[in-house]
Amino acid sequence: MHIYWLGHGCFKLQSGEVTVVIDPYSKDIGLKPPRTKADIVIMSDPSSNGIESVSGDYFLIDGPGEYEAKGIFVYGIGLDSISEKAEVNSNKKDIKEETVTIYRIESEDISVAHLDSLNKSLNNRELGKLENVDILMVPVGGGSVLDAKKAVEIINQVEPRVVIPMQYKLPKLKLKLDPVDNFLKAMHVSKINPVNKYIVKKKDLPQDRTDIVVLEQT
Repeated sequence: MHIYWLGHGCFKLQSGEVTVVIDPYSKDIGLKPPRTKADIVIMSDPSSNGIESVSGDYFLIDGPGEYEAKGIFVYGIGLDSISEKAEVNSNKKDIKEETVTIYRIESEDISVAHLDSLNKSLNNRELGKLENVDILMVPVGGGSVLDAKKAVEIINQVEPRVVIPMQYKLPKLKLKLDPVDNFLKAMHVSKINPVNKYIVKKKDLPQDRTDIVVLEQT
């Protein structure tokens, strides 16, 4: 499996001849939208117009459920999260819940979880859906998503073999997010040199430890 980071929360997974694109974004966030072709597109937010940058006769996944396409298995896990605005509102009647979908993708006997814009802790049921995940893509930039400290808590609960941070500060990004260095510090690791892609086979995954992979935007 080859994994590329296309910026923010967008990734491209290449499994054999099949290309999976997760969460393409629009120019509204300040970054140049990724132009790529896909066989499968996974969207955490169905209302996003970022999908316009993806070409091909792709199979679209945009919500909770179980899916199979071209030998790739995808599990959409619906979560309920309370918006930041609602948390500071003392009137419980005014609290608005937002639907967040995180995904588990399985191919080549490797399990990859993408936590989208997660901004809360996971309960036991949700953690059960992520049991034995090999690679965890986790937001770390704070603001409306997990910050470094909360991301570390999630990682300690899931116990993946590999962590790939996402949704952090980038040049030209309009969203106010913390740099990835904050997350690395919270994980008690020194600065990691980014790589332009992560190539992995099941047999090469680390045992009894969690590795951190920082990807360059491609």
